[in-house]
Amino acid sequence: MLVPRRFVGTVHLFQGPAKSNPVALYVRKDGEAYRIAAVVEPWTTVVGNGPTINKAAGDFEIKWKAQPIPADQYTGPHWEEGIKAEKPPAPPKPAAAAVTPAQQTPATPATPVGDAGDASSV
Repeated sequence: MLVPRRFVGTVHLFQGPAKSNPVALYVRKDGEAYRIAAVVEPWTTVVGNGPTINKAAGDFEIKWKAQPIPADQYTGPHWEEGIKAEKPPAPPKPAAAAVTPAQQTPATPATPVGDAGDASSV
């Protein structure tokens, strides 16, 4: 059964000094997941997936910015009212290794010890 698509936003590309028409973005529900993509070649390769429309939009933005297109050659994606792109949570940072007093290095003096060119000997 063919699931209808719904318009959710656009991406506007610039081809050199000339502006092009915006590329429309559509959402389709496949089972329990949502898929956001363009229907115009070659932009169909970027597909945002997620359990909700907002998470699919966040996934689409991440994948769109990972393309080799310079950031000054496009604007967007611009989402329709009600869609707010949710970015996935940042991966957890690795725990810092505990430093024991035996592992700490002793502080070294900032100036060398000895004659540093005494001004009174001039």
